[in-house]
Amino acid sequence: MISLAALAIVVESFLLGSIPWGVVISHLVKHDDVRTHGSGNIGTTNMIRAYGKKLGYICFVLDFAKAALACALVYPICDFALATGSVDPVFVESRILLITAGMFAILGHIFSPWLGFKGGKGVACGGGVSLVAFGWPQFLILLAVFIVFVVATKAVSAGSIAAAAVFPFLGVWVYWGNTVGILMSIAIGAVVIWSHRSNIERLAHGTENKIGSKKTADK
Repeated sequence: MISLAALAIVVESFLLGSIPWGVVISHLVKHDDVRTHGSGNIGTTNMIRAYGKKLGYICFVLDFAKAALACALVYPICDFALATGSVDPVFVESRILLITAGMFAILGHIFSPWLGFKGGKGVACGGGVSLVAFGWPQFLILLAVFIVFVVATKAVSAGSIAAAAVFPFLGVWVYWGNTVGILMSIAIGAVVIWSHRSNIERLAHGTENKIGSKKTADK
């Protein structure tokens, strides 16, 4: 019964991804809510704007780690399923469950049930997913794309959108010949870009916040 292993992976991934670390950190450390500042987003960029680099980077690491952990937990779950004969080894070896875990971790982050099915934009989570589901080379490519676009535009959102756009192509590379894996990769890139729809509009109008510019609310 593959369904039980797959269901366990989907549930643990979504729940891990749904942990709103930006909100948790702002409440525990600042007795405040990051959602009341700047863009109202719970991710790294708004955390840095609201509370400084230290808390912002802590938020990034925790968001990155929760998605990476969601994918990594696929291995012990599948080991148990293989030991009980409840999953086909070929299915496990296809690595479909890794990218599936990543997809649901990102969905949990963007649509956190603890925040009324609202959340962040999935960039740090996407990095964690790429590291475990794709590998170091692909992760470094995404990181390089992000850095190049941020440096060129001085807009973090531009780097995030560019990395999300490249994500499906890396999925095709890693999951070549595996239709489900490729479709999951495309879906991840698409949902992260969708989460940046307001940023895309501001970039198009030249009103997006830039690194070093005066901070403005961008809800």
